[in-house]
Amino acid sequence: MRLPLVVAALLAVETLVAGPARAEPLAQILPLPTGIIPPLPTDIPILDTPTPTATATATATATATVTSTPTVTSTPTATATATATTTPTATATATATAPATATATATATATATNTAMATATPTPAANPIVLENQQPGTPGWQIPTTGSRLADDTSNQIKGYASAASINKGGSLSFAVSVNPAQMFTIAVYRMGWYGGIGGRQMLQTAAISGLQQPACPMVDAATMLVACSWPSSYTLAVPTNWTDGLYFAVLSNAQGYQNYVPFVVRDDARQASLLYQQPVNTYQAYNNWGGKSLYTFSSSASTRAYKVSFDRPYASDGSADYFGWEVYQVQWQEQAGYDVTYSTDVDAEANPARLRSVRAVLIPGHSEYWSKGMYDAAQGARDAGVSLGFMGSNRSIRLLPAVQR
Repeated sequence: MRLPLVVAALLAVETLVAGPARAEPLAQILPLPTGIIPPLPTDIPILDTPTPTATATATATATATVTSTPTVTSTPTATATATATTTPTATATATATAPATATATATATATATNTAMATATPTPAANPIVLENQQPGTPGWQIPTTGSRLADDTSNQIKGYASAASINKGGSLSFAVSVNPAQMFTIAVYRMGWYGGIGGRQMLQTAAISGLQQPACPMVDAATMLVACSWPSSYTLAVPTNWTDGLYFAVLSNAQGYQNYVPFVVRDDARQASLLYQQPVNTYQAYNNWGGKSLYTFSSSASTRAYKVSFDRPYASDGSADYFGWEVYQVQWQEQAGYDVTYSTDVDAEANPARLRSVRAVLIPGHSEYWSKGMYDAAQGARDAGVSLGFMGSNRSIRLLPAVQR
């Protein structure tokens, strides 16, 4: 079920007027410096991988028989040497002769048996994050590409949004796109990761799509200044089941050379992973002021903020939300290090709290500021079940509501 609205909770209303923490976009997109952050130690428990163990049992048995038949009264000296090998039967014979024609023969027979039995634990399934990042990266995810320009929020040369913040692989996700003026456009889909430092890999490229200029998005609730779009779908993506879960960008490009991002997450709800990365999309929408309103006065038109904001609208500026301000380095680093990590959003934490209890640790990255009661309960339940929680940011409480019927 789509949960498209983020609402500032009563406890947070008074504090929203105060100066907020801000995520400033990077002036340019940079690859992760490889010389600054070393690879993670492999002895961290969450990275442990069971390896086959062998148990060997060796049994050696040696018997020696010495027979001496002297013909005189002298006492001969006999020396026997036995050598045992791993699969062995060794016989050593020593002969000693005394001065007075005395002959003694000593015979030693040594038998050693070595039996080794090895018991190996099954090798776990290969880490899909490691396998994915062995694929060649594609630099085209960094926009504007050569010869192109970023769309702006005034002319809205090309803007769009997805029908959900995340989708389980094998499912379908729609994109509502507006172009100004009406013209052809394309969508290229990229997965974000390490990929040898390139940072992304192209997964799909559409043919040209006939685009329309969508209507302006109205303020559907004057009391809360909620702005929400109701654009029809321009393209539906059937997510292949062989795509690796992760953070994705759809790069929109129109015929005039303008570009913009639409972010979304591909989940793999059935995968058993060590870590769950929970993208903070609630916070992204709280700060998103496309259409003139966010939950903050500093970025809202006429310095009058909204009290509700909707997921049914594009993200402002380049459309990337706060990925480049808060997440890019963590995502690249954890995938370079080979963490066994699966991906979701904080909306998913409310919709499917059991998912948080299926992993060993949940990572809450960057600027995860807006938490609903359902999200809080999901995190607390996971913690109480023995799941570790890693917070890189925090702070507000919010409430998710169903979409407004229009």
